Amino acid sequence: MKVKDEYGWSNETDDYVNNITNPYVYENMYNEFEKLGDTALHVGSRLGHIHNIEVLLEYGANVHLKNYKQYTPLEEAVEQKRWGCIRTFIFDKRYKHASDLTILYACKRGYNDVVGYAIEHGGYVDFIEETDTLRQTPIMWAARNGFMETVRLLSELRH
Repeated sequence: MKVKDEYGWSNETDDYVNNITNPYVYENMYNEFEKLGDTALHVGSRLGHIHNIEVLLEYGANVHLKNYKQYTPLEEAVEQKRWGCIRTFIFDKRYKHASDLTILYACKRGYNDVVGYAIEHGGYVDFIEETDTLRQTPIMWAARNGFMETVRLLSELRH
């Protein structure tokens, strides 16, 4: 049974509890992670291990390192829609642009629910130099990738 929070999102750690009894799953994942150039933060984000992410952030894990897909741990969490992990990154005061980056990553994928959540928590929808070296706004990414509903959402929020 998945427990839902106030936003209707399930607790990702349920997946962990379901898979913990199957060591084959984790052995194969470990081999894959080693090949992919993932850090522990990437792995925690991909699998939804919220508590591991909290500990890693507390001890200064680098949130900006990228894996072979050029994804940061936050982008990995957005890609997998790991809501608890996204919240953890956004609420970590040391991660200055987490909500802005969440908007950017979600706009690239058309995840309007994630965009809305990040905006509720202070995300900025215009260009911020530290968040996109290609100098693209979240609206530009959404339009480029054909997510017109996301473009409409962001346009409404800007007015």
